[in-house]
Amino acid sequence: EIRHPEPQPPTPTEQFVLVKGGSVWVRDADSTKGKKLFVAHKGQKYELIDIAPSGWYHIMTTYPDAYITNKTRYTVLENE
Repeated sequence: EIRHPEPQPPTPTEQFVLVKGGSVWVRDADSTKGKKLFVAHKGQKYELIDIAPSGWYHIMTTYPDAYITNKTRYTVLENE
């Protein structure tokens, strides 16, 4: 019997959040009420996990929950 591999769904394009303005706090919740975890600096890139209902970006860091503002003067989404 010949077995064919299951067709795989297309891999979604990875998206990244690029810090484009100054220094931005990364927080443990998707608002300015979240605890400050660390500062992200201009030019740094983080893999996007998800976009929270608030619009903030849930990003991949060493912290399980890390969010950064979606304000366009600070951050921009990029495809890799």
